[in-house]
Amino acid sequence: MRETNASGEGAIKRGGEREMAEMNELLVATYALKAGEEPLEQCCVAVLDTETEGQVKRPGGEGAGNVAGALRDAALTEGRTGSFQVAGIAKVKIAEAVEIGDTLIVADVQGRVKPKGEGELAAGTGIVGRAISSANTAGSLVKCILCIPGEINA
Repeated sequence: MRETNASGEGAIKRGGEREMAEMNELLVATYALKAGEEPLEQCCVAVLDTETEGQVKRPGGEGAGNVAGALRDAALTEGRTGSFQVAGIAKVKIAEAVEIGDTLIVADVQGRVKPKGEGELAAGTGIVGRAISSANTAGSLVKCILCIPGEINA
């Protein structure tokens, strides 16, 4: 059974309890991985190649800005075109433990992410999004509400 609340949002009623309907509107963009770049793994993030429209590259390292999106395809090699999620809830690969609610930034040149942490970050540090699931092991996947093109301001 479907109910509607005062704001018009729908909820599904099961066994007398209300549950929020899960929605995931997503937006994808197609980019080519710049020639000479190492392959990019699925669910890792890439950054925009600011010299050539329609191209991405691997991040330069921790805190990289100009985040382009999270790769949805299995893997991407140089010169090939891939699908990148730029909005919505995406799965992203982590470099270290992530908790629900963590603000995520680029962790390394592989395009994995990590929590922003408590310290000050340099202006231009790219924000990937906010974690809505958690994991403890590097290489695991977490769900993330993407916040592209968010960046830290000085």
